[in-house]
Amino acid sequence: MHKRKTLTGILIMILFVMTACGHGNSSEPHGTDEAESMLASGKYEKKEKNAETTAAQSVSANEEMNVVSYTEENDEKSVAMYYPEFQQTVIDEQLNEFKTEKLDIFNELIKPGEAAKDFVPQLNMTFEENVLAENIYALQFVIDSYISADSSFTETEIIMVNTETDSVLAGESLLSSNLDSRKHLYNILLENMKSDSSIAPYLDEAKLKSRVYDEANDFSNVRFTNNNLKFKFEQGEIAADAAGKPAVEIPLKDILKAMPENITQLIDGEYIEPSETAEEKPEEEEPKPEPYEIRTLDKNDKMAALTFDDGPDNELTPEVLSLLEKYDARATFFLLGTKVNLFPEIVEQTIGAGHEVANHTWSHKDLTAISFNEITEEIVRTNDIIRETANVEPLLYRAPFGANTEAVDQYVPMTEVNWDIDTEDWLTYDPVQINQAVKNNISDGDIVLMHDVHDTTAASLGEMLQYLTDEGYQLVTVSEILYYKNEIRAE
Repeated sequence: MHKRKTLTGILIMILFVMTACGHGNSSEPHGTDEAESMLASGKYEKKEKNAETTAAQSVSANEEMNVVSYTEENDEKSVAMYYPEFQQTVIDEQLNEFKTEKLDIFNELIKPGEAAKDFVPQLNMTFEENVLAENIYALQFVIDSYISADSSFTETEIIMVNTETDSVLAGESLLSSNLDSRKHLYNILLENMKSDSSIAPYLDEAKLKSRVYDEANDFSNVRFTNNNLKFKFEQGEIAADAAGKPAVEIPLKDILKAMPENITQLIDGEYIEPSETAEEKPEEEEPKPEPYEIRTLDKNDKMAALTFDDGPDNELTPEVLSLLEKYDARATFFLLGTKVNLFPEIVEQTIGAGHEVANHTWSHKDLTAISFNEITEEIVRTNDIIRETANVEPLLYRAPFGANTEAVDQYVPMTEVNWDIDTEDWLTYDPVQINQAVKNNISDGDIVLMHDVHDTTAASLGEMLQYLTDEGYQLVTVSEILYYKNEIRAE
């Protein structure tokens, strides 16, 4: 990993994509009430009780940069925004203004006071860091806004950071619109697509050329991935429908000629070749990621598996881990890839404490509403970053909202895990009701659903752990429940 130097400048370039989408019930999910109620809205429902606004901002520090977590919850909206902080006045002001601008737009769109009775609008913002050169970084933000039950949109914005300059470039595009630049881009894309057997037979060169040479096309669907730029196109946009949604990855060094001069001057000559080394050294064999190791337990004892979705969270997950340790309890954490990318140290802490981690997709998309290619990316990217971060092999996954179909199940080669008890911590935000859901329904072999991103969940956990311990339950992981209690669960 490249060390971040003192940051003195920030280059802002915006890539925007807005996709209006309704979440209907065309595919019947299997799961519990959460799946049925949430699938209609696409996100969390409105709380049953009115509540005052609770807003919190925390900072998670590491040696490269700080990650600021801004959260806000009330009966009219739910907000979770993550962005970097570099402890420098100018830069931090710019990033805070960026966050505030997105929050203001969201607040204007949802029209506070007019929220539907069964839906709470939600705003989520996460980011990824990409190293382009020794001092050049690209911070790629993804902002998901759920405005109403039938309206949502996604923005992708890239903030380019130069650690050796103190300047801001606004209104720039990542790719130049001049003729020579677009010609170079077209030739590069054409060459790569012709060599891709999944695209080449269906490629329409005229459509591709028209799309690339369109000056209004800012390529807002481009994404940085490990010193590459990934170009994604919609179905039928540049190829026959049979090609699905074509995507190709182009090394950054090959695309520099298509980028604006003021950017290439910063990157050119400093581009970091991933394979460059001072001298050739024999490759060290990396340890193979291992699955969770099931402990030797007495299968005749009562067991329950607590599960936590949507993390890790830089503040609340450590609180949950501390409580679990106090009661000698193990649990399973279904992680979002975007959050693993932000808080890898929390994942390492979770693994180190003996807990199991599993896949909850990359960005919490409804798997019944996206293509199989997108499903693959959601699952594979999350598995990859879990392996890279913690050197463990995730074998379990849980679909966001519990929304799934048999076709999706057959397409994802992992064991799907739902739940027996939904604490509805995502709905009530009430420790009393959360605990009551467990006390009224728990039985041997049950899997309990919670979320380690709500402070009310963390507040409820101590009482829950004490109750389950007093009732004689061993608190184990999902893999252990499936191993020791499979017969009971099959009844």
